[in-house]
Amino acid sequence: MDSNYPSDALHIWAENIPVDQPNNAELAVIPKLMFTDQDIDRALTRSETGGLDYELHLKETARVMLIADIDISNRLINGQILKGCQ
Repeated sequence: MDSNYPSDALHIWAENIPVDQPNNAELAVIPKLMFTDQDIDRALTRSETGGLDYELHLKETARVMLIADIDISNRLINGQILKGCQ
């Protein structure tokens, strides 16, 4: 990768699977505790979970991009990038 390429550049994929490797690599370098949410019912389809995986891995300070509208009045909308709590 070009040394002038910003390391925090946003990457967008057309499918979910290719994004897993870079997302997991970014999470691995954050020196915070990993939180895993396994409460999403595995019987649901991805469309019923709003496109979310059945198991979420999050760390404080991680950037998160919403992939569906959650609460328009609070600007929790598709494409919104959130910075984790510090």
